[in-house]
Amino acid sequence: MKPPMYRRSWAASVFFAFAVVLGLAHPSALAATPPAPDAPHATVYDVRDYGAKGDGSANDTPAVNKAITAANSAGGGTVRFPAGTYKSKNTIHMKSDVTLQVDTGATIQGSSADTYDAPEANPNDQYQDYGHSHFHDAMIYGDRLTNIGFVGGGVIDGLGNLITGNPRSGQADKILSLTRCDGLRIGDGLTLRRGGHFAALINGCTNVTSDRLTIDTASDRDGWNIISTTHVTITGANIKANDDALVFKSDYALGAKLPNGHVRVSDSSSRPGAATRSCSAPRPAGTSPTTSSRRSASRAPTSPASAWSPWTARRSPTSTTGTSP
Repeated sequence: MKPPMYRRSWAASVFFAFAVVLGLAHPSALAATPPAPDAPHATVYDVRDYGAKGDGSANDTPAVNKAITAANSAGGGTVRFPAGTYKSKNTIHMKSDVTLQVDTGATIQGSSADTYDAPEANPNDQYQDYGHSHFHDAMIYGDRLTNIGFVGGGVIDGLGNLITGNPRSGQADKILSLTRCDGLRIGDGLTLRRGGHFAALINGCTNVTSDRLTIDTASDRDGWNIISTTHVTITGANIKANDDALVFKSDYALGAKLPNGHVRVSDSSSRPGAATRSCSAPRPAGTSPTTSSRRSASRAPTSPASAWSPWTARRSPTSTTGTSP
């Protein structure tokens, strides 16, 4: 059935075409955008006040985690990284009601010390590849958080130390790893660089807002994987990736069939070698979500009737302006 015909501006028509490509043309996907997460809290917690050196050598993770805990304990706040180079040799543990602000001239760097959190056990890892099944092994990790943010004109850089394949204990394969979070803001000039398998992986989240986010993982693997996540608005993204650039799909990593949809992407671009994929098209009743990756993935538990597993992929031969392909 054809969707209702309305008068649209040229820009609206471009968005609609993009929505069809992403499998999001279902009317529910074009519903009103929910309110954006709250603005960053006014109280600022400077990581240097908690012992961070910002000299590119000292391990600043303990100081960062102290600042995050202080902000969370006070009811929320902004953890600020002023100009400097902050070596992060351990996993940063994000908490609710905290925004990390990486100022222009500031860089959070990954480490080759192999002292990040170990990947957690997951009884459901047979249904998607290893990287999608484990979340703790990241530079920054959070679970079941509310009202969080990652902003600023600075850079979070894996520095070539994050793993593009299956990491050993102590190694990280992603910069940002978030599960079951409500209210995420990411961008405002922030750059994620050399993220290993993923610059960012989120799963089971809702109310995600991103504006002016740059991701450069052209020498590594994926840009941003948005899994089983609803109410997403992305504007002004600029993503370069060696594999998938911006991905919307569902999997079974959290042990449940979770919703996926209400997504808008506009004024964004991806570069050659980057793919935009979606597995979020409406599924026939009784079928399971599927995941696409570099290796085949087993299907989540479902009825024998499930044989339906389409996904769309588009690779851009040139830079794209306006609405991302």
